[in-house]
Amino acid sequence: MLINQKTTLESLDGITKTLSNKLAKADIVSVADYLNVKKYVLTEELELNDKEISSISDAVNSFIEITHNKEEEVEEVIENTEDNIELDSTVEEQNIEAVEEIIEDDEEQMKNQLKK
Repeated sequence: MLINQKTTLESLDGITKTLSNKLAKADIVSVADYLNVKKYVLTEELELNDKEISSISDAVNSFIEITHNKEEEVEEVIENTEDNIELDSTVEEQNIEAVEEIIEDDEEQMKNQLKK
């Protein structure tokens, strides 16, 4: 279960306190609870009308869409950061190799001078 599905229905825009209290009577308090409930529980046991069910569904769908978009943005930032780290590592490796070549050249020149 996604952590975001633990979000309470009461905290979503479009769900009134009254509606939230009706849902709580059937232990439907989170997004996950609502997604797992059978429609007959809403219509027969809780006696919710179509307008109430639609408002809950709209609020939950909106929440899921917003959350999903945020997750995609975060994943994109992570991927871009990983790409930049890889590029930085490559540049650093190239710099290290260049420095090592300079050191080797210097050492060789010193050896040549000592031979003279």
